[in-house]
Formats: sequence, C-alpha cells, structure tokens
Amino acid sequence: MYVWLRLPRIIATSTLARRSDAMAEVRTPLRVLPGDVDAFQHLNNGRYLTICDIGRYDWSARTGMLQVFRKNNWFPIIASAAVTFRRSLELFQKFELSTKLIYWDEKWFYVEHSFIREESVCSRVLVKGVVRDKNKRAISMTQIVDALGEQQRPVPPLPDIVRDWNTWEKQLIRHK
Repeated sequence: MYVWLRLPRIIATSTLARRSDAMAEVRTPLRVLPGDVDAFQHLNNGRYLTICDIGRYDWSARTGMLQVFRKNNWFPIIASAAVTFRRSLELFQKFELSTKLIYWDEKWFYVEHSFIREESVCSRVLVKGVVRDKNKRAISMTQIVDALGEQQRPVPPLPDIVRDWNTWEKQLIRHK
C-alpha cells in the first residue's frame, strides 16, 4: 500500500490541526499495514523512508510550510538520508512518527524522524534536503523562513549529529 492511500487522512488531520511552530515536533499516528511488511512480517527497511515522506508532509502542512511551497511553486528534495534500526515494528502495530526540523543553513535543511512505539524509539532517520523552484534553482533557507513569516527566527545551533554526518558524507564523496 503506497503512501498516497494514507495521505487523505493525513491531509484531513493536518488541515484541522492547530498550526505548529516550525521547530516543534509533529507526531503522526500510523499503523504497519500489509503492504509495508517484508517476508518476516515486520516493517520493510525501504518502507521507513517512504513513511518519513508522510511525516514531512504532515509537518509541512501543520507548520504552514506546505502553503508556502505551493504559493511559490517550490518543492523540497531529499539529498541524503541515514537510518538506524533498534526494534522491529510488526504487522498491524500502531506507532507514531515524530518529525522535527533540527537545523538549516543557507542551502540545506535537516529533519529528524523517530518511529516510536509505546514511547520507545524503534528507528531514527535523519534526512538532508534542499528546496528548489520550478526551474530547479535552490531556494535559500533565509528566503523560505521569510516567506513563512518568521524573519526573526534564528538558525538553531549546529547539532553534533549534523556536523558529524556532513563530515562522513564528504568522506564518502572523496572515496568514489
């Protein structure tokens, strides 16, 4: 079952929800469905990233970012992702997907997702993305923050995990 079949419920709940601060954690309630599992009846490794799309959609709708993207004909693109797994999510289990913007610089944004079951983190995903316009030009994060109406919002401090991840990415690129 692809993400599009879940989106109508997410759209409805996001639309009805109170607007969240751009730096607030947004929790999206979900359930492991038959199309999400592998032969061992737990959430397929590849499905985690697809489900993160749902969380970012919910987050962007609740923070007003989705409206900014639509109004300006901008779209986010994920450049890289890192996933860690701690516990399995089994068929039909309920869980929450936590989505939180943790950092941005002039070009990139960083979002952390946590798959949470019974207040225990089952998996964590870190994504790095960029926002582009219809001509595929990168939109600066300053321009995006301004369009969101939060000109006074300071950039959060650089988390160690983002700094370390960027160092790791540079090493990967050098070792082609």
